[in-house]
Amino acid sequence: MVLLALGDMSLFQAIAHAMTTMPTGGFGTEADSLAGFSAYTQWVVIAFMLAAGVSFALHFRALRRPQAYLENKEFAAYFSIVGLAVVIVAAGTWSLGGGVEERVRDAVFTAVTMVTGTGYATANWAVWAPGLLLALLVFMFLGGMAGSTAGALKTYRLGILYKTIGSNLKRIVYPNVVSVQRFEGKPVEPRLVHGVVAFFILYVGFFVGGSILLGFLEPSLDLVTIGSASASAIGNIGPALVELVPTSTYAGLGADSKLMLALLMVIGRLEIYPVVILLTHRWWRR
Repeated sequence: MVLLALGDMSLFQAIAHAMTTMPTGGFGTEADSLAGFSAYTQWVVIAFMLAAGVSFALHFRALRRPQAYLENKEFAAYFSIVGLAVVIVAAGTWSLGGGVEERVRDAVFTAVTMVTGTGYATANWAVWAPGLLLALLVFMFLGGMAGSTAGALKTYRLGILYKTIGSNLKRIVYPNVVSVQRFEGKPVEPRLVHGVVAFFILYVGFFVGGSILLGFLEPSLDLVTIGSASASAIGNIGPALVELVPTSTYAGLGADSKLMLALLMVIGRLEIYPVVILLTHRWWRR
């Protein structure tokens, strides 16, 4: 809040944006999100969106031992994902013109806001190439570290999925191999692997189901808008793509569509399992 107030934001704007940056909420006071603010303000927001995507337990440990950041494998994976996203966005937007600093800033801002699920924007996504829009759709599924305010799948689940795929490929090549799957240097229990795989399947299932239902409810929308709206809702991101970019709203959707997307928001924020368990007959019998 203090750093934003030192820039071109009023005190009210600084408070409002600080309270929606750290929770990766993304709500703003202006119709064009953060596009109308200075480069200084946008870089400040980038830094704190990145911080919001880091585990707050890790932040706490780092108060005493700053090297805890460098020792954490999930922290390294999180920044690697963000770095890759920056490269993809920069490559896809470099030909659109503008100064070097502006192009780099827009690429970094967009990558960070999408990976962390904050939902701010500084660029007009509507003029970007379809391939880049699909990349943004993929970023919506990533999320920050476990214990952060970010939504979506989160880095540790992606890490375990990656390790699981690698382990299974190794078993196919070497059927008799005996290996222990590890994450952050510690053995991963099969129960945890099964839980992560089940969560991933449920997450994708709700995304697909939401997309199909929204497609029936809003037949005038294109596939990218429909898919990104569903991914945005379950990932608690906010804006979507094409017709639902940050400078637009969901006001034009029907009441049924809004209720369905609101339900996806709740399911995503509660990380699916509590909602699924609540719907089981066995839980009510207990």
